[in-house]
Amino acid sequence: MKIALIAGTYPPTGGAGARLIRMFEPLSENHDIHIFATGSFVNENTDYKDDNFYIHKVKLPLTMPIAKLVFSGITKRYLFKRMKKFGVFDAIFSYYITPWAYLSLSASKRFSIPLFSDYPDFEIYENNIVYKSVTKNILKKVFKNSLHIFPISNPLKDRLINTYKIPREKITIIPNGVDTEVFNPAIDGSKIKERFGLSDSLVIGYIGALVEWVRLDVLFVSFKKLKKDYESIKVLIVGGQDCEIEKVKLLCKKMGIDNEVIFTGYVPYSEIPDYIASFDIAVATYSKDFRISASSPLKIMEYMSMGKAVVADKLGSKTIKNTENGILFEPEDAESLENAIMMILDDSRLKRKLEINARETALKYDWKILSKKMEDIIIENV
Repeated sequence: MKIALIAGTYPPTGGAGARLIRMFEPLSENHDIHIFATGSFVNENTDYKDDNFYIHKVKLPLTMPIAKLVFSGITKRYLFKRMKKFGVFDAIFSYYITPWAYLSLSASKRFSIPLFSDYPDFEIYENNIVYKSVTKNILKKVFKNSLHIFPISNPLKDRLINTYKIPREKITIIPNGVDTEVFNPAIDGSKIKERFGLSDSLVIGYIGALVEWVRLDVLFVSFKKLKKDYESIKVLIVGGQDCEIEKVKLLCKKMGIDNEVIFTGYVPYSEIPDYIASFDIAVATYSKDFRISASSPLKIMEYMSMGKAVVADKLGSKTIKNTENGILFEPEDAESLENAIMMILDDSRLKRKLEINARETALKYDWKILSKKMEDIIIENV
C-alpha cells in the first residue's frame, strides 16, 4: 500500500506526534509511507526520505492557530499539488488536530482516497471559546467521513459514539504502546546514577514535561515525609524546559528538599532508556483532569517495558492492575502516593513481582503488535 499521512510537524513533537510515527514505523517495512507536513524540519530539502518515511514539505502561510484555519484553503491547494506529484495513494491517515484533520478530509474527497483517523486526545482548542465550535464541526465531518477511527482509550471511544454519533463498528481502540527492544530491562543505569551522585541512593524517578497537570508537588509532599524514615531515597526528574525547571526548583527550595531532588534538564529521546534504567521506582502523577482520564501516557508504558516498579495515579493508567504490575494511588492525594511508594520500599518481593509483571504487560503493547492490528483494519477497508 501507499499511505499518505497529513501531519503538522516532522519530526513530530509531543506524545501524540510520537505515537503517530511509532505506529507507522513497522508498516514502513511493507508499505510506502508518505508524510506531508507543514513545519519543524531537520532536513532542508523539500522532499527527502529518512530511515522509514518519505517526507514532503507543505507550505503554510502563517503559524497562528486561527491563521491555519483562515488560510487552510491556500495550503489545501498546495497540498493537492504536492500529492499529485507522487502518484496515487491507497489511503490517507489523519493526524486529527485542526487544521490537519480538515486537510486530510479535503485530500480524501479531492482524490477519492479512503480516509482513516487517529484520535489520541481531546481537541487542542476544546476549552477555547473561539475555536471550540469550529474544531468540533471540523472533527465531526472528518470522523463521519472516515472509514475507521483509532482512539487511544475507552473515554475517547465513548466520546466518538456519544458526541460525534460514530457507529461502534467504525471504532477500534489502539492504545499507546512502546518499543520493547529499545526500552529494555537489560539496560544498565549505574552510569547515570554515578553521574548524578546517586550510586548509593534509592531513586524515585519521573520523566517527562513539567507542566501544570503533572502534579510533582504531590510527589514532593510524599517524598518529604518518606525521607524521615528512608534516608537513602532521592528524586530524579528527567526532562523539562529551563523555565519549567526553575519554577519546580523554587518549589523544592520552599519545601526544603532542594538538595534531595536532582534535575537532569532536557534529555534526547534516544537516551531516555538509560535514565529510566537508573530508577528504582518510577512515578506518574497527574491532576484530576478529564483529558488525563482519557489519555494513555507513553511514559507509563516505557516505565513498564523497562521492568520498573511503577507507581501511578488511577486516572493516568489504563494498563496497571493494582499490586500486580504496579501500584495505583488516588490522584492529587499525597498520603495515598506516600503509602504506595512505602509498599514497594518495605517489600522487596513485591517490588520484584511488579517489575517482572510490568515487563510482561508491556510486551503485549509493543508497537509492532498494535501496528499490525491497525494495518489489518486498513487493508480490510481499502
